[in-house]
Amino acid sequence: LLFAKTRKEVIELVTNQLGIGDRIQGIVTFSMLSNWYKKCLDNNFSEKLGENLLGDLRSEFSAEFPSFKTIDSFLKERGYDQVIFSGIWKI
Repeated sequence: LLFAKTRKEVIELVTNQLGIGDRIQGIVTFSMLSNWYKKCLDNNFSEKLGENLLGDLRSEFSAEFPSFKTIDSFLKERGYDQVIFSGIWKI
């Protein structure tokens, strides 16, 4: 019964039927992602984990937007270079 399956099983079933199941590396829920970000930004872990998180984001950015040589040019093109971040958001 389809309604008895977990969301993960349904996603795996659909992606396999579409022939893209081998492209799925894992399933991350919003709550998992939220908890990871909270931990990375927490004062106890921010310095150690935050730098790794930023490094991963830079790497993923380069893969997603190969036409931009750096994230700085991407931010500048969209006007985000004018935004002043503070607190935990300061880079």
